[in-house]
Amino acid sequence: MLGGLLAVVAVPAVVLYALTTRDGGSGGNEGDGGLATLRQRYAAGRIGEEGFERREGDLRETSGCASGERSDP
Repeated sequence: MLGGLLAVVAVPAVVLYALTTRDGGSGGNEGDGGLATLRQRYAAGRIGEEGFERREGDLRETSGCASGERSDP
């Protein structure tokens, strides 16, 4: 009986933990996840410095608009 109760409590707790931490600790901010991916691609040499800087600016601009901040055109 105690084993069944433990399973009812432990399994959802583990699933919830896994779902909330699967993004690498970015806090659920999509812009941070995109920036992390961009940094990985740059570090791996899949994009150059110019492409990195352009995309980084795009991501920061997009995440700023999503949070209610205004970007200068």
